[in-house]
Amino acid sequence: MTSEQALQSLSQQATQLNPLQRPILWNCPFDEILARIQREEHGLQFDRIIGRNLLSNPQDLSASIETVTALIQKRLAVKGEVILAEISPKHSQRIYDLVNLDGMKSKLTRDWKTLEDSFYSSGGDPRLNWDARDIEQALLTIGLQVDIESMEAPMQWFVSPSVLQRWFGQAKGRSYGDRLRNVLSRSPSRSDSANPNRTTFEPNHPLEKSADLYQSLTNILKQKVLAVQFSPKTGSSSLPLSKS
Repeated sequence: MTSEQALQSLSQQATQLNPLQRPILWNCPFDEILARIQREEHGLQFDRIIGRNLLSNPQDLSASIETVTALIQKRLAVKGEVILAEISPKHSQRIYDLVNLDGMKSKLTRDWKTLEDSFYSSGGDPRLNWDARDIEQALLTIGLQVDIESMEAPMQWFVSPSVLQRWFGQAKGRSYGDRLRNVLSRSPSRSDSANPNRTTFEPNHPLEKSADLYQSLTNILKQKVLAVQFSPKTGSSSLPLSKS
């Protein structure tokens, strides 16, 4: 687990079990688990390893398909079993699908969709562009038999001001707004001798006339999402999102 609160909560529940059934609980980043097992439980092998949202936990970015596979390879018993339940960001809700784009300039709409889709492409963010096939291939590589089951899990999600802040606030490069800025900063540009840190676009570059795309999108998105969220016409203040 990756929070002291979760550790305390589970520790209290564990006190109800007898000592032989009581689990050993640790609060540490995923990439420290192997070293800690080696240090405190040298040679320990597990009959079953269970993981939930290891690859999509915003509180711990140290887990990856490679680090998860390494732990399984080193610590799973010969006849052991692994059960992983993961949400694949690659197949989840796109923010640009949440709002009515009528009235937005077609070029701005295209640029926005292209930017967001690039996060999940093969050359995009490695924490977002994987799917079940990548996990399957990694586990097959270490000699495991793999059974994959994929399912969609629709859910109701209230898009509150705090959610908008999480999307568009600064979060060490991890928020939606940060990712938009990062993609824009990598776009082809010409040097600006007066300000080398400034991004300027080549003539006729697709983003030449929308260098302020990020600010335009944040303003438009906030207005449109809030309009959907609080519009009297909807009769509800909840916005249904589909997460898979």
